[in-house]
Amino acid sequence: MTRSQLRGICLPALLALCACGPHRPDHEAPLPDAPLPAAVRPYLDLVGSWVDTTTSDHLDFHEQWVHAGGAGLIGHGYVLSGNDTVFIEDLALGWSDNGNATYSARIRSQNKGKWVPFRGRAHGDTLIFTNPTHDFPKRIAYIRVPSGWSVRVSGRESAGPRTERFELQRAPGHDM
Repeated sequence: MTRSQLRGICLPALLALCACGPHRPDHEAPLPDAPLPAAVRPYLDLVGSWVDTTTSDHLDFHEQWVHAGGAGLIGHGYVLSGNDTVFIEDLALGWSDNGNATYSARIRSQNKGKWVPFRGRAHGDTLIFTNPTHDFPKRIAYIRVPSGWSVRVSGRESAGPRTERFELQRAPGHDM
């Protein structure tokens, strides 16, 4: 077979393969390996497994986040007392190209099992999420520190203002 005959067969076959490949409409979220806008990159620092074993003598606080591709993270938090799980929450974080974000948390035994949204934005090394209409928390702040994240959860309860602090470090065996 000559080169020109080979080209006559291969070129149309290649064009057919390209035309039949996956098509993604312009309005769909970017593929996971697509570059993300600079305004949303700080949120990706949450990806990984985190633990705070210093806040309480008998409780370990955990958070795990994975990049769901495109414009979001999926996570969950839980608290261990010894080998017993005493608290579980589902977490989600979505963002737009301009950096505005929505952090949502769901504790199935609270708020009728519904997601509670918090509006947020990255400010340098700090991620701040607020929901002024929610009782507790009203504000969640993740502050990037050399060892991981310093998290402040604050709001109001019947007894008055309340703040919880967590010092999250990379969970052992989960270096990224």
